[in-house]
Amino acid sequence: MSKKRKNIIIMSSINTKWEAVQFLKEYIAKCGHNPIVLDISMMKNPNVTLEPDIKAIEVAEAGGGGKADTEGETGKRAERVEIFKRGAIKIVKEMVEDGRADGFVAIGGATNTGIASAISKALPFGFPKLILSSVAAMRYDYIDRSDVALFASIVDTDSLNIFLRNSLARAAYMICGAVDSVDRPVSAEIDELRKSGVKVIAMTQLWTSDCCAYILDILRRKGNYEVITYHSVGIGDMIMENQIEAGMKFDAVIDTSIMSLSGYLLGGNIAADKTRLEAAGKKGIPQIITPAGLDLISCGPISRRDSGHDPLWEKKGFKQRKLFSEGDVRIQVKISPEEAILIGRTVAKKLNQAKGPVKFLVPWKGWSIANMEGQPLYEPETDKLLIDTIKAEVNPEITEIREYDLYINTPEFASVIVETLEEMLSKTA
Repeated sequence: MSKKRKNIIIMSSINTKWEAVQFLKEYIAKCGHNPIVLDISMMKNPNVTLEPDIKAIEVAEAGGGGKADTEGETGKRAERVEIFKRGAIKIVKEMVEDGRADGFVAIGGATNTGIASAISKALPFGFPKLILSSVAAMRYDYIDRSDVALFASIVDTDSLNIFLRNSLARAAYMICGAVDSVDRPVSAEIDELRKSGVKVIAMTQLWTSDCCAYILDILRRKGNYEVITYHSVGIGDMIMENQIEAGMKFDAVIDTSIMSLSGYLLGGNIAADKTRLEAAGKKGIPQIITPAGLDLISCGPISRRDSGHDPLWEKKGFKQRKLFSEGDVRIQVKISPEEAILIGRTVAKKLNQAKGPVKFLVPWKGWSIANMEGQPLYEPETDKLLIDTIKAEVNPEITEIREYDLYINTPEFASVIVETLEEMLSKTA
């Protein structure tokens, strides 16, 4: 049985990269799929022989520009880049939503990669997307909260050579393999699972890996749960927030680590953004939360301590604080009493907006290995101040705070979380 031909968008500036686009187009066609070339050229090149399927003028007009923006005649380059970015996002999103595109691949340097990155961030999780970039190593935020694959071309993409041909051929097989592997979006699979009675749970982890492993083991043995775990380092947990905001249907959220919220408030390396701890509440999704990591600020590497100009170490007085080290990069310091009050008030304010039930579980024998008794960041009076602040300001009709004489990374506390989960789900069934 022959496989279904799928539509793969190839985006690039063909005024300078037409040879690479042509090569990639031919390879994708050889793989049995239909390449659709989208041109974002901002300058003319009379020597180009490749005819795009979606012309630069169409992209410019979709972004609020015109013909002159394709010829380098108007405004500053940065303004033209924004026009093409808006236009390309609009066109590609419409094609994806209408079922006219099954995959997306882009080729280029800084400008093309930036535009391709913005498009990728606007596309749904699970939709195949790949960027072949000569500047892949320059910025981590090319990926940010999307699941785009960033492939370093090593060489420039303006002219064909043995290295670029090799990379383009691999890129073709990568994107074609990706579109061949996708039968339906993840959201459809989640809907099917939930219809069959499976509970789909989102869970964050940081400083809580043992606890989460115990939770996963218990729920797998029960057999009617699908648990999706996010690394709560500011990116992973914000991806969870974004997916919930976009309509991903979870039955509950087990937020074992909201450390990135304190990182956002205090300027730490592990930082989410201002909307952390809001999406599930807005959607009315039941939440279980623990305070793991809320008492810490990530501030590595340790070399920054003695640089003399790092604001975290100098202005916040980190040099004088308790420190927990897991190597040169993973450095944590303890929050101050004033910061504990700020964090507590912020958590309470966010939880008070929730439209669904919240259980805040506090394991007093330790929220992480760093603040257990005998560890460098053990400071129970500061931890108590944080929790007391939440207690004083949270709405008890929405959020119930439960306290336990347990350490967080134990089977016993994991069992408490699972029991709480089942209790909450039984009331929302």
